[in-house]
Amino acid sequence: MGRPVDAGQMALSALLVWLAGAMLFGLYVIFVNGRLFLRVEKTAREPQEFERELLERSKRILNLKADIRLRISPLVRMPVLFGFLRPTLLLPAGLPDQINPHELKHIFLHELVHYRQRDFLVNGLMVFLKGIYWFDPLVWYAFYLMRQDIEMACDARVLSHLDPTERSHYGYTMIHLLQIAKPQGFPGGMGILGKPSRMKRRIIMISSFKKGSAMRVALGVALLMVLGVILLTRAPNSSAESLHTSQAQGANLKSAGADSGSGSGKDGHSALGVNTQNNVVSKQVPAAPNNGIRIQSIQGQTFKGEVMLIKDPKRVKAVMTNQPGVAGERITSFVKQTGALAGINAGGFNDPNGKGNGSFPEGLTVHDGKLVYNSAGKAVVHQVIGIDSQGKLIIAPMSADELVAKHIQEAVTFYGPTLIKNGTPVIEGDGGIGIAPRTGIGQTADGTIIFVVIDGRQPTWSWGATGRDLMNVFLEYHAINAVNLDGGSSTEMVYQGKVINHLWDIFGERRVPTAFVVMPQAGKAS
Repeated sequence: MGRPVDAGQMALSALLVWLAGAMLFGLYVIFVNGRLFLRVEKTAREPQEFERELLERSKRILNLKADIRLRISPLVRMPVLFGFLRPTLLLPAGLPDQINPHELKHIFLHELVHYRQRDFLVNGLMVFLKGIYWFDPLVWYAFYLMRQDIEMACDARVLSHLDPTERSHYGYTMIHLLQIAKPQGFPGGMGILGKPSRMKRRIIMISSFKKGSAMRVALGVALLMVLGVILLTRAPNSSAESLHTSQAQGANLKSAGADSGSGSGKDGHSALGVNTQNNVVSKQVPAAPNNGIRIQSIQGQTFKGEVMLIKDPKRVKAVMTNQPGVAGERITSFVKQTGALAGINAGGFNDPNGKGNGSFPEGLTVHDGKLVYNSAGKAVVHQVIGIDSQGKLIIAPMSADELVAKHIQEAVTFYGPTLIKNGTPVIEGDGGIGIAPRTGIGQTADGTIIFVVIDGRQPTWSWGATGRDLMNVFLEYHAINAVNLDGGSSTEMVYQGKVINHLWDIFGERRVPTAFVVMPQAGKAS
């Protein structure tokens, strides 16, 4: 007869095997996450201004006030919320250059919903339980399916915050990401993508989403998670037809504001005129007859934009929000309220509480010869941009008293660089202000006022312009004085009540404190 089996010895052996497996799994998780964390800290870059701004605006959509780090890293292949306790939002290096702002907004919303729902803590619990049950393939498979359902619940929550017309574009974003990014799995990450076969189910849910279903999806996922942990079972997935990505890609690459009609050629554009020295192409858009305004679409190597020429400089007025310190106005509202024909954004503003409502103008503001805002007291403001009683564009440091002495009729304040002074270009190098959406104002020798807006931060439409690019546009139009105004998300040109440039800000018109508007005739704005 054989020796009797020692049950105690077998139990001890099994315990040691289990403990060894659990320890090895734990060491693997620590090694992978720790190594990635250290490498990200060394190699990741800080986000650009517009990326940080878009993240903050996405947080406001979700009413999320948490401080979430954003880093751009070459070590990840897809957007991911990385970490178990205080996660960091990681974007792959190069990805922001391949997507438009709408898609970046969708990515941010998706990962921020993961943060808001504390999915990173759930993920940590799942990793812990996988370490405990490392030997059981059913547990691993159950958690794999649960991750898919967590992603679907996240999609549903994002869709509930989007307008119906934008929900299909959220699905296009997922399809586009599958084409330009790669699914990547590691224990500490909540990535936006999965395998294409699993993404089909999510895309189908997105295409059939109806508001009100987000809570049902979330409750269903919670129930499945409980059942998965306790029972280790899960109903099989339903099959679905494959999706054609080629139809989505074209819609996915449309730039923000594509419906404005600017530069499309449908407004009777004439033949192109090219200046080879400055590499600026312009095409004229006829304005209404006898209103003294000409509009042209322009194009350079990295940008597209609009130029407006106003023959009578005394028709240009500086206007300010009726609620300084409370709320700014949209340019279309400025134009409508004053009875103007056109307008652009003008001076800079302070945003002390990070609300982004454009309520505090910088420095000094003058309207119809009266000082209507003064945050500088008696001090000299670094740069005032104004028009005097003779219709001359003035760009100079001034105090409130000097504004009166020099008979300044309209003025705003902005600390951007002067581009041309008394006929002399003054920008050195590229201007040192990067590539971005730009707004500027200039004047020719005969008094014609030049408004310029240049679109930017839209890879499929217009990257933006440097300070030198903007200066060259004004030189193209023979400006003798020109200056850079507030740009970025503020950049906007309105004509006859409509925005005619391509806004970068996917949330629409930005509220700003001041604008330059063009009245039907010289005189006071209403």
